[in-house]
Amino acid sequence: TRVAAVRGITSMCKTLSSSANTGEQRGALMDLLYGSIIPCLLETIDDYTIDNRGDIGSWVRHESMEAIEVSLFALDSLLREGGSGAPSTSGKDNVETNVVGALIKQSLEKIDRIRHAAYFHTRRILGLTNLEKNIECWTQLREIYRPGSEETDNPNLFDHLLAILRLEQYRNCAIQGLALSAGGLGDSVSQTAVSSLVRSVEEGGEGMLMAVAWDLHAILVKKTGTSRVVVPVMRTID
Repeated sequence: TRVAAVRGITSMCKTLSSSANTGEQRGALMDLLYGSIIPCLLETIDDYTIDNRGDIGSWVRHESMEAIEVSLFALDSLLREGGSGAPSTSGKDNVETNVVGALIKQSLEKIDRIRHAAYFHTRRILGLTNLEKNIECWTQLREIYRPGSEETDNPNLFDHLLAILRLEQYRNCAIQGLALSAGGLGDSVSQTAVSSLVRSVEEGGEGMLMAVAWDLHAILVKKTGTSRVVVPVMRTID
């Protein structure tokens, strides 16, 4: 049901975007994107519901990433056409920056199909030049994700995305994804994530070590009582 609801949002965005022909319609759509649609998708992309079938929330996260890309493509089109509406705020409260942070977290997630989907969704979003002013560290992110590249696969995203840990605005999001992957039960994904995190800390020195430690502490404080997060983070710290 939740997957179908997110697909409905995707379809709605496509329909409204293609039919917004007047300035008033474009302004109303921009208000809807900033005020309701994208904030809603920032909630659904964090769905980690688990039942006897496993991480069923992963299907919601997967659909949410598709919906987010469609929404930002619509937003890019509105900005290109000079649409007016509720402007996003500056700094860390930027809607677009928060979206990129959420995708970065998923780019370092433990499930392969989610990790790779998030990586390529982020690459395509970073090709939307009208969003540049609203996404922090735009240039650095484009250097990491290389939008426009013909590359179709990147088997070790943990190593490839380590540079994000040097971007303060996104480091906490990256650490959240890394911690959930590194704190697994000793499978190949967790071993790769641990190796990448350790290498990043070693290369970054004491400053990086302290930054990572404080980010892990912040996650534990924020997610107190949430075992699916706390347990992997404690394993990562260990």
